[in-house]
Amino acid sequence: MQDENIKIVVGVLENLSQEIEREKSTSATDSDFNYGLYTALNKIKVLLENRSRLVETAVSLYEPTVANVCLRLGRSDKVDEEEVSRLLDGLLGFCFDARAVELFKKVCRAALPTNARLVADYIRYYKEEWESKED
Repeated sequence: MQDENIKIVVGVLENLSQEIEREKSTSATDSDFNYGLYTALNKIKVLLENRSRLVETAVSLYEPTVANVCLRLGRSDKVDEEEVSRLLDGLLGFCFDARAVELFKKVCRAALPTNARLVADYIRYYKEEWESKED
């Protein structure tokens, strides 16, 4: 998902760059350039709005599952490692948002006593995917 968003933004920026090059030509008008800039900015705005709606939906769908899994783990109920892995895997894709990161951390904390290796792997995946890109 993140790679797809990056490709879209890069495409929009490449179009913007082309518009800037056209603006340099003697036949281009300010109106031509402004239209291209306006179009590119609108595409970025729509992309960001879609991303916001997507994360809103994802967080609202994951919250009850996270609560359920954490409750079961807290009561020392048997929670299959695959279930924890699928949950962390799904959340990992949305960790560009602070709310998803909090859900991810809740599951990690709850699963740590019974799935330490799995949690360590997912923390490493998180750092590789998200922390290195924030620097």
